[in-house]
Amino acid sequence: MSKPRDQESKYFEKFLEEKFDRVFEQLDEIKASRDRRDRDVNLMDTTNKAEIKAVKDRVIAVEMQMGNVRLLLRAAVWVFAAGGSLILWSLNIVGHVVDVVKKLG
Repeated sequence: MSKPRDQESKYFEKFLEEKFDRVFEQLDEIKASRDRRDRDVNLMDTTNKAEIKAVKDRVIAVEMQMGNVRLLLRAAVWVFAAGGSLILWSLNIVGHVVDVVKKLG
């Protein structure tokens, strides 16, 4: 009678070994998937940081261009104001010259 029990215990041991092997394989798969997920998350984080830096660089470039445009517009206003003042001054002088010529003539 000990032989059937030995066979039963061997089958039971084999059954348990197979179950434990499957469980350990599943645990290894879970660990591998976690590692893959962590790598993917790190890659996405790096990609997001690079995209954020690119957007910040673009914003800085646009702000610099806007500053340059403002500077050019201010310079243009000063040039037109100075030119207008010069024209008014020259017309004023021409008016004085015309008055002097009329008085002499």
